[in-house]
Amino acid sequence: MLDDVREVWKRDGGLVSFDGPVSLQEKLLSYRSIPTEIKMGTIESGKVILKEKLHNKRVLLVLDNVDKLEQLKSLCGNRDWFGPGSKIIITTRDRHLLKEHRVDHIYKLKELDESESIELFNLAAFNQATTSQERFGELSEQLVAYSRGLTLE
Repeated sequence: MLDDVREVWKRDGGLVSFDGPVSLQEKLLSYRSIPTEIKMGTIESGKVILKEKLHNKRVLLVLDNVDKLEQLKSLCGNRDWFGPGSKIIITTRDRHLLKEHRVDHIYKLKELDESESIELFNLAAFNQATTSQERFGELSEQLVAYSRGLTLE
């Protein structure tokens, strides 16, 4: 799983952060027990290496929070990048990206209702489904109302 592709993609990949588009490509190879001494160098060379190393491998790839077509083209190119039976799951808010990348199936999740949103927020913020302090309960409700249910964004 490549978490939060959108945020990692923004990072410059400089000597300090070790993050960015190329790091996502390298991480993808490391999950398949392919030696990680392979350094991609550039996004374009990374595409070639990924296709070469994974074209006969069956993979389950989860790309979380994708927001650009370039990310999809660089991390999962097209069907011949992976072996038969491979599955790629992409989470995004932009349905158009999925259509442009010619994804086979698009599944739209239903939004959480208010009580589910509050519970999810409390789990993330307080490590419990409900809060014992009234002021935090009220704050949770205000946050959920303000964020329209997107409490972890």
